[in-house]
Amino acid sequence: MKKKLISITIAIGLTSFVQANTLYCPFNDNFQIAAPPSVKLRDININPQDPHQNLSWFINSDTNFSLKQDDCRTIYGGSMIVKVGYNDQEFCNLIITDGPYEHASVSAAVCTTDRLVYDSIDMPSNNNYVIHLQ
Repeated sequence: MKKKLISITIAIGLTSFVQANTLYCPFNDNFQIAAPPSVKLRDININPQDPHQNLSWFINSDTNFSLKQDDCRTIYGGSMIVKVGYNDQEFCNLIITDGPYEHASVSAAVCTTDRLVYDSIDMPSNNNYVIHLQ
């Protein structure tokens, strides 16, 4: 009986840990692209120069995407390269850094055209960001 009770206690504890890990991940941030009308989200990739990659992404529309932490048991986030532009020749690559308990930021912006320039990022409400391009 005692072994059975210990086994049940361990099973309940593991189930609770997995559920807590899924339910209470520190962040899920949403990003809106504010840019001229024909500018769209072209691609998102992991930044290969970041040693602490712990982010995944979801493209919600042509101008909206989300980042979230993959493993909630670590303190790391990561950075992504977000390609935004008119087409595959006229675009900006934005390096967005994000993680638990920190505000997302654009740490670099490289544009291939003078028609598009990164301006700023702001957070009008909790976990919601707007990336401004002109």
